[in-house]
Amino acid sequence: MQELFTRIDFLIVPTLPVLTPRVDAPSVVVGGVERDFTLALVRYTALFDHTGNPVVSLPVTVLSPGIGTSVQIVGPYHRDADVVALAARLERMLDLSIDFSIRT
Repeated sequence: MQELFTRIDFLIVPTLPVLTPRVDAPSVVVGGVERDFTLALVRYTALFDHTGNPVVSLPVTVLSPGIGTSVQIVGPYHRDADVVALAARLERMLDLSIDFSIRT
């Protein structure tokens, strides 16, 4: 990861490999293959847990209540404030009105 950040400032990648699944789903289908729920959902985020790079996950679309997409903004070591600043800037640019209330 350190080598990557000698060539780029930030990395923007999907947070999840699929649309937001129901929280009670036992599994998730990724690329036509049924996967364990937890393992499927951490496959794009776990790398940064291990590398220690600063990351912000940012919702980018809302398709319907509770269903949306998001991206991770990843930065080099010790650039936490810059990652958060970029996320805030993108959030303003996207101008999403997201309702975070829980529907039953």
